[in-house]
Amino acid sequence: MVRLGFDLVWEADDMRMLIRAAPTLSLAGVGAAAIFAVSLAGVKLAYCLLHSCDFATARARPVPKDGFKGKVVWITGASSGIGKELAKQFAAKGARLILSSRRREALLAVRSDIVAASRGTVQDEDIKVVTLDLEHVDSMRDCTRAAIASFGKVNILVNNGGVSQRCLARESMLQLDKRITMTDFTSHIALARALLPHMHDQGAGNAQIINISSLAGKCGIGLRSGYCAAKAAVLGWMDALRAEEAALGTGVKILNVCPGSVSTQISNNALMGDGSKFGVTDPNIATGLPVEYCCERVLAAAYAELEESWIARPQELFPFYLYQYFPFWMRRTMLKNSRATIERTLGKKISMATLVLPTALPITQMSSRPASPNPTTQTPSTRPITPQTAERGGESLRHLSWIRERHIASRGSASTLY
Repeated sequence: MVRLGFDLVWEADDMRMLIRAAPTLSLAGVGAAAIFAVSLAGVKLAYCLLHSCDFATARARPVPKDGFKGKVVWITGASSGIGKELAKQFAAKGARLILSSRRREALLAVRSDIVAASRGTVQDEDIKVVTLDLEHVDSMRDCTRAAIASFGKVNILVNNGGVSQRCLARESMLQLDKRITMTDFTSHIALARALLPHMHDQGAGNAQIINISSLAGKCGIGLRSGYCAAKAAVLGWMDALRAEEAALGTGVKILNVCPGSVSTQISNNALMGDGSKFGVTDPNIATGLPVEYCCERVLAAAYAELEESWIARPQELFPFYLYQYFPFWMRRTMLKNSRATIERTLGKKISMATLVLPTALPITQMSSRPASPNPTTQTPSTRPITPQTAERGGESLRHLSWIRERHIASRGSASTLY
């Protein structure tokens, strides 16, 4: 009995000590968990920088030799750069190809190169050519029908075609922004819309859309205002489409690829404010990632059915990671370095005195339309009020009053509405 009482007293004392120490132990546990999380994040970031891509893309396994066998891949912008290299690597993995761009001769040369390098495994009939101008959106449905007719199906659409920009926003004409938007964004969604019904007919898991966007779509970069806007629009639209396809259960996979600087001719072909070509390889592109490595990771990400992939040099990848987690601080840093970055790209000093502004802004032309003698085509502000328009206006006002009354009835007050 004495021993039992002693044990109970001892256990009670231990319990009181544990209760007193609980806050300290909890803080120590939280601290240890935080240290572990930070260490793990540091290891993952180092792994990403070592492989020049995000963690999921870095871990994606290389595509097997016949990884895309039986698939039909339609690639836009396939005459050069990333599109040309993607065509080579998809063909090497067993896919049949549909190559598209404006330059038919260049596409035929790409097909010949692929067939010659395959040593008999790829034949001319395995690669079809469909000419396509991304600025002519109205022709997308006809081009889509021609692409489907090539092999009877299209499993993977690669929206790669596009054009970049190298000029200050205030030096750019509105037509240039429209051209970049049409080529880099509108054409992408037009092709996706035209091809989606066919992809739905193929069944779940047999269709994929790969969009070659850019890290510039994640963060605005000087000299690329229209380009950044178009690439950001691609990411937003395709993210929304992915959510809708998942909700409908169609099985259409969507991969958004965000490369950094890749060693291609994109800078030479970039447009200046007046629509002419930049004609120079800027330092970032000259020291960019090899296009072969970039495309190898794109294929690995597509094969792993990832949703987004970042592929860039460590000196570009690291700031963009910081931008995701510390946007305010990184924005201030980028603004401080913006002049040096722009001048290094242009190869000259910039100032207000050196700006070359457009001689005729299209927006001025659009706002100075001649007045029409027909009253029905006048602007809304000067259009005469007819009994029909007055009746429609009265209906709108009555509908607004009904909405206001319903709101007041539900909230009990009109002060929160206006």
